Amino acid sequence: MVARDITERKESEEQLKQQKDELKELNATKDRFLSILAHDLKNPFSSLYSLSELAIENYQILEEDEKLKMLQNIHKSAELIYNLLENLLSWSKSQRGRIDYSPGRFNLSKIIEVNMNLHQIPAEKKGIVLSANVEDELPAFGDREMINTVVRNLINNAVKFSNKGDTVRAEVKVKGNMFEVAVSDLGTGISAENVSKLFRIGEKFKSTGTAGETGTGLGLVLCKEFVKKNGGEIWVNSKEGSGSEFFFTIPRHNSGNPAQT
Repeated sequence: MVARDITERKESEEQLKQQKDELKELNATKDRFLSILAHDLKNPFSSLYSLSELAIENYQILEEDEKLKMLQNIHKSAELIYNLLENLLSWSKSQRGRIDYSPGRFNLSKIIEVNMNLHQIPAEKKGIVLSANVEDELPAFGDREMINTVVRNLINNAVKFSNKGDTVRAEVKVKGNMFEVAVSDLGTGISAENVSKLFRIGEKFKSTGTAGETGTGLGLVLCKEFVKKNGGEIWVNSKEGSGSEFFFTIPRHNSGNPAQT
């Protein structure tokens, strides 16, 4: 009787500890989300407001090249806001289970090709070469739009943290019933301390790209959730100053994985 009481008490204490840990994680998630809204949206909006105000007040006296430069900066701020909002909305929906998961067969190589082309102009502006070593037809199984978001974020980050003359590569290998996608760069890399923070919403990790690009790290959090939903895994090999290589896996066939139900 005494032994059973002790066992029940231990189980109760373990459950209480687990609940406390979950509550702590939820609070950290909430705080991080609010921080992104309050700080990371404020900065690009402030920049957009200031630039547009300056353009209106000085439009008549500005040279044509100055007007173009100002419009480019306004566009850059608007693009940052759009990308951030897109990730915020997607992440918020995923937390509430409101993102439709629609798995099916799709051509993984086409997604990589489209996203490489999407980032061709910003890469060229930074003097970065994009290279894709993939076959023409790679039929995978999963939610096409989720995987498209993952590939887009990884290529965008690789370009962001690369230096002039660097090459960003995308490769796909067959690993049993899975495709393993790798997106690598030779850029700034990530410290061991920060690698552990990359895929967690509760961790404060921000970095600046080689051309001053800013970001919140939310895109990688979203990548992890989408890859997991599709029955895969995501990880990174990186060393500060020596570039990064991000990997994720996706099923080649309908595996009946519980994560895909």
